[in-house]
Amino acid sequence: MPKELITEVSFEIAALSKVVENSYRFIEIAIAEDFKMECDRLAIDFNELRKSVNSKWNIDLKEARDGIGGKCLPKDVALLNDFFNENKIIKTAIKRDEEYKEKIKELK
Repeated sequence: MPKELITEVSFEIAALSKVVENSYRFIEIAIAEDFKMECDRLAIDFNELRKSVNSKWNIDLKEARDGIGGKCLPKDVALLNDFFNENKIIKTAIKRDEEYKEKIKELK
């Protein structure tokens, strides 16, 4: 690996960076879930909207599937929520994902 691709940081920053990365992805998915619920409420085709939004080079609106699952994203967002205990965005993303999962259950 070329040396210019390696960033040297403290252990604390290295450990926190993965947690922040996964939490950022969690928030991105929660935003998509929020837009999906609003599109459903207003009878707008979310997938068509997503396709149009993503036609711009610097936008990547994620898919809204069955809620945010797996091991890493929920675990890391909970860890970061505890670490950055005065945050608002992470708390809102967690709440919106819970609401989205409830909505998905209702539709099944």
